[in-house]
Amino acid sequence: MATHAFTLPVLVPEPPIFGWLGRLEPVAGGLAVLDLSHTALHGPGLLALAQEMTRRGVRVIGLTGLDPAQLGEHAASLPPLLPGRAAPAESLVIEGSVRSGQRVAHPGGDVSVVGNVASGAEIVAGGSVHIYGVLRGRASAGSGQIFCQVLEAEVLQISGIALVADDMEAALLGRAVRASLENGRVRLQALG
Repeated sequence: MATHAFTLPVLVPEPPIFGWLGRLEPVAGGLAVLDLSHTALHGPGLLALAQEMTRRGVRVIGLTGLDPAQLGEHAASLPPLLPGRAAPAESLVIEGSVRSGQRVAHPGGDVSVVGNVASGAEIVAGGSVHIYGVLRGRASAGSGQIFCQVLEAEVLQISGIALVADDMEAALLGRAVRASLENGRVRLQALG
């Protein structure tokens, strides 16, 4: 099983924040790290910024360039604080299948499997999960979506909300599918 790491863009918001947001270009892949070393934002402001970024289609998977005390009581609701200044977040790519009994966990970003995920195997990502093959086991996305070429999953979980095999639409089994969280439920959508 081979793995690769990829660097994600680091966005550096500058005051005034709403002016910076107005100039924000689309982010390839929709994932980014925020370097907040040029702002004086604290808990509520950081939370509002992260929510606005999500609304604009950019999922912030990590924060850097600030003191942990700036997170305040909102720390649990914010993306994780990464070590160092402008530390890049990484995506994990697995070339090959994940066998039964194996568990791959990558809380710092997305996980992509170029192969199959066997029954009894588990993929856990802090972001999204991408399976370029058959998904028979379990997939858990922390804050993103789950994509697979062939859906035969035991369990799909997004942000702690699970959908078990018995509750999946029979018409979507064996098809390319995207799972996303909508209105507090995991929703499946056929791709292609």
